[in-house]
Amino acid sequence: MLGDFVAHGAVLRRYDRRGDKLAAHQAELIGKFQAALRAEGCAVSTVRTYGTLAGEFLSFVDTRGRLTECDARTVEAFVATLSGYQAKTVEQKLCAVRSFLRYAERQGQVNADVLKAVPAVKSSKHARVPSVWDPADVARILDAIDQGNPSGKRDYAIITLVTRLGLRSIDVKRLELDDFDWPGNRLWVRQTKTGHRIQLPLLKDVGWAIINYIRHGRPSTD
Repeated sequence: MLGDFVAHGAVLRRYDRRGDKLAAHQAELIGKFQAALRAEGCAVSTVRTYGTLAGEFLSFVDTRGRLTECDARTVEAFVATLSGYQAKTVEQKLCAVRSFLRYAERQGQVNADVLKAVPAVKSSKHARVPSVWDPADVARILDAIDQGNPSGKRDYAIITLVTRLGLRSIDVKRLELDDFDWPGNRLWVRQTKTGHRIQLPLLKDVGWAIINYIRHGRPSTD
């Protein structure tokens, strides 16, 4: 989260699900959800995938309270952890979350309004989903950065890239000057997993943050 930058001086990390194991009450609920999917005639692969993804969401919810306390802000916070994923992956995860919340709503465990907080994402071949940050939080973080020194200009540029374009810290670390297409207002990012380059719009505020760092903050090189 953005608060990690303030506390630790590190650029955000996504919610790490590796090695997570569902607690007994979570596994029981997910099992009932999967049983409901089977009763609706869903394919075996869908039941398995949705169960896994719903378990990820439920584990996240439990870090913030009970499922019965899940609200729009909880959903938005979870969506923010999907920063940097391919749009197709995000679409699948959110479909699973929407299906799970619909089931939970029928069971009287969440309010129907929570479903409205799950955004609709349409995937495209080369698209990436930008980060979903609270604009007020972003503004507070950026305002707190002292751009009067090189490190401040660097941090401002990094946070702008992360929050405006949805880049992961590894993406930012690997950026090179040649990746910026200034005349075309585009940024090329090489995907860590596939090695493929994807194109992102070089938004005006992002571009100026980068230019300010390059001109006045970046260490000179021979």
